Amino acid sequence: MKQSIVLPPEVRELDRAVSLIEQAEQLGFHSAMLGCGHNMDPLVVFAVAAARTERVLLTTNVLPTYTRHPLVTAMQAQTTQAAAGGRLRLGLGPGHASIIEDCFGLAFDRLIRHTSEYFQILRQVFEGKHAKFEGELFRVDWEIDVESPPVPLFLSSLGEQMCRAAGRHADGVLPWLAPPAYVRDTIVPTLRESAEKAGRPVPPVVMITSQREAQSRRATRIASNSSGMTTHSINWHESAGRSSTIRLPYLSSTSPRAQRSLKTRTPTCIFLFTSASVRSNAAASTGPKRRAPPPERPTQAARGRCPRPGRRPTAAGRSPPLPSTRSPAG
Repeated sequence: MKQSIVLPPEVRELDRAVSLIEQAEQLGFHSAMLGCGHNMDPLVVFAVAAARTERVLLTTNVLPTYTRHPLVTAMQAQTTQAAAGGRLRLGLGPGHASIIEDCFGLAFDRLIRHTSEYFQILRQVFEGKHAKFEGELFRVDWEIDVESPPVPLFLSSLGEQMCRAAGRHADGVLPWLAPPAYVRDTIVPTLRESAEKAGRPVPPVVMITSQREAQSRRATRIASNSSGMTTHSINWHESAGRSSTIRLPYLSSTSPRAQRSLKTRTPTCIFLFTSASVRSNAAASTGPKRRAPPPERPTQAARGRCPRPGRRPTAAGRSPPLPSTRSPAG
């Protein structure tokens, strides 16, 4: 079973993000994943990281489609793929209503139609350079001439309708934190049926599980025996998606325990983390052990509908708020 790692969303420095991808490759991970939130654009990060790595795959997990026109996405993805030499896997998803509507001010409706037309346009560009498409939501007639290896398209899918769309259009599926049993009993059969009707190969499922699920033998067995599906077990940064101020005990990517876990058959959660409140590798190996601080309560912004970057720990262990990005005029 191949192991990938989701890089922490708190990374704010480009050089640090690239360094974490280098560490993932040195530790033998199959793929490094980076999402798209309040921080850096993952495609730009991957284009820079491609020059400093050789083997590790680079997966966006995920880019929201409602905030990017498909032609712009195709242009940027092909440019990144040219830099990465074929190692980019383009993970896409509609996003969340609270983000698209409240933060970007865009309509978040007709998800299946939007996703299907979006992927059809990308497929035309990637296979023939010229996209001429007239649908219910998109109308394009444009050529993107970039010499690059093919770009695999991955779709974030959980519901049955989105899984059917993935079977028709995607090269891989990213079920966000889906229980392994749900992947086996619902996602895999739905994908297979949809792909066979469309006359396409069944796309592989990339399982993104919590630390507890990843450590269970049952999850490993399901991932390995999902009716012949090619399935990866993904180690997940559990504080992501809750609040940017939550702090949990982390494993240093170069610690002996992290390196030993790569040799075990049962996947173990390994984190690449950049918080200044976490001890350095040298201190962790020589200093006395101590308990991690308890998780902090989410900030008011994190509990609202429109999440903000929140607060980040400093070297002193405190978390001052980030400066506001609003103009004085409001």
